[in-house]
Amino acid sequence: MHTNIQAARTWSAGDFARIGCWYSIVGELLCESADLRAGEHVLDVATGTGNTAIAAARRMCRVTGIDCTPVLLERARRRARSEGFDVRFELGDAMDLPVPTAEYDAVLSSFGCMFAEDNRKAAAELARACRPDGRIGVASWTVGGFIGMTLRICCAVVHPPTFPSALAWGDEQELHAMLGPYSSSIQIARRVFWFRHHSAESWLEVMKICYGPLVVLWNELDRDRQESLDRELLSAIRYANHDRTGKLLLPAEYLEAVIVRN
Repeated sequence: MHTNIQAARTWSAGDFARIGCWYSIVGELLCESADLRAGEHVLDVATGTGNTAIAAARRMCRVTGIDCTPVLLERARRRARSEGFDVRFELGDAMDLPVPTAEYDAVLSSFGCMFAEDNRKAAAELARACRPDGRIGVASWTVGGFIGMTLRICCAVVHPPTFPSALAWGDEQELHAMLGPYSSSIQIARRVFWFRHHSAESWLEVMKICYGPLVVLWNELDRDRQESLDRELLSAIRYANHDRTGKLLLPAEYLEAVIVRN
């Protein structure tokens, strides 16, 4: 089994569990769109702290969550136990899933496999794990949405860029190219998740402390580049903010795709 040590270190930085719970609703909506049924065998790839895996368990499914980051898996186990769900969480990489071929009725990933180093390998592994006529469901930040914009801002300050290929999963044409060969049908919807916080400044400070990729990037920059990145990110946040009272109401577009395996 291949595990991505560098990715595990990146996502172990900070405290992703503190912010990952913000968008639990994305996993809930993905499970609804994938039309999960009681008793189905479901795989959640790059499960993180288990948002989508636990959402599938709420729908009476038999669930396995895979992630390359041990600290996030332990948080996921604790969450599942606290809610009384028997979810199986295992260490593994999205590009080399430690699961049998055609084992699952549904294979899901929320803001997870989009960060794999090789998009095509990750897409092929999602398809390999899914049985014929099963469903593959993915939620991915879009190229033109707010998270896509912040990723591009961050990429611009490092060489080589960090996660330059992640946004391919949020592009409809790219998504069709990656998963189309494995599908008999693809349904894609554009959705918006709303980040809510006390202010633009407080949201960014939490992200710099908790969001692993930003924590790693921030620590690699000298003070001048930190200040420059801080200004750019705050400018982008304020521009996108829909609240005019000083608080934060920030729309972040993502693609939700459900693929029927051929």
